[in-house]
Amino acid sequence: MKRANVGNWPVFPPDYSLETSTVSGLCYSATVRKRNQIMKTFLLALLVLTTTVSAHSQGTVLFINIGPGFNAPVYGSDGVTALSGSQFMAELLGGPSVNNLASIAATGFLTGAQGGYFNGGTQTINSVAPQATAWVGVRVWNTASGSSFLQAQASGLPNSWWQSPVFSIVTGGGIINPAAPAPLTGFGTSPVFLNSVPEPSTIALAALGAAVVSFRFLRRGGSAVSKPLSRHCFCIPSQNR
Repeated sequence: MKRANVGNWPVFPPDYSLETSTVSGLCYSATVRKRNQIMKTFLLALLVLTTTVSAHSQGTVLFINIGPGFNAPVYGSDGVTALSGSQFMAELLGGPSVNNLASIAATGFLTGAQGGYFNGGTQTINSVAPQATAWVGVRVWNTASGSSFLQAQASGLPNSWWQSPVFSIVTGGGIINPAAPAPLTGFGTSPVFLNSVPEPSTIALAALGAAVVSFRFLRRGGSAVSKPLSRHCFCIPSQNR
């Protein structure tokens, strides 16, 4: 009888059995899954911590036009109608210097009894550290005159835009002893109004100048030639007697 070649067969330990193999495999799989779950939890916690630290390492500002010490509702050019709803937008600009401002956020106006006011909540200025000096400004525009502030301003239409002066604040935020978001106290305590008359453009000014010149030319008879001398003359006495 020919013996089977068992040289390539696996060699099991003396106490090895199918039951032992199955139980060991299940335990190993459970251990791997548990380790993976712990790793995922750790990575998620690290991501949340990184996001939190990043958010607190940027200066914060409260994007609203009313608060302790300031109250600046925005009205239309008629001086009576408070801006209301999403047709009118307010945009916050901020940065480390007057000449280095970036768009931070934009929001519509409140409605009803809160018309004239906007509340964009807490915003972060990425380029400014917490509790440091930042320069900010606010631009307001009527979306019926343009989809952006610059378009509304360039439309030349009344009741289209308003722009605040640029002023400095000390931002809030921080990880250790964090400060509250900085209010926009630079608004002052007086209402503000959208533009009442169209802004004259260079072309419009040139056209106006040309019209004035033409009008004066026509009043002179349509000719650049000087008027003839008067018929009256003055005789110079002769020196000969």
